[in-house]
Amino acid sequence: GRIPRGGRWRLQAGKYDRPNPDGKRELVGNLVLAFPGQPEVRATGTFEEPVRLGVEARLTEETNPELPMRPVYGAVSRRTARVVVIPNEGQFAVLSPVPAKLLDGGPQLPAKFWVVFLSPGQGVHQTRTYDADGRELCRLDGDSDQPRCTG
Repeated sequence: GRIPRGGRWRLQAGKYDRPNPDGKRELVGNLVLAFPGQPEVRATGTFEEPVRLGVEARLTEETNPELPMRPVYGAVSRRTARVVVIPNEGQFAVLSPVPAKLLDGGPQLPAKFWVVFLSPGQGVHQTRTYDADGRELCRLDGDSDQPRCTG
């Protein structure tokens, strides 16, 4: 896809053939971000199955002043119809929700992937997912590892 300031992004997703030592399988996402005249930036995240809501926001935390947009991406259950990221700026300023681009990896992946781009200086306050009827499925606070999900 394309993003402002001449940037391009590509998200590659797949799953590991073998389970972890604890028996759980994982999906992997690799986001590649490129801007003219700058080296590519990559972020890889893994998400345990069954996926309900996974978030990879490491690139919002880096202090790379040349990176004009800060990507956040993740994986969600196949029931998910919409993902929004609620950004923050500084410690107390919570901003308006930003809708994510939802990507269907097809029948070979047991999840969907999503991506959103934030402005420099913004972090993730919360991520929420919704079903096709607008009901909230999961939410994940920016300082937590475990989503709170219904149903």
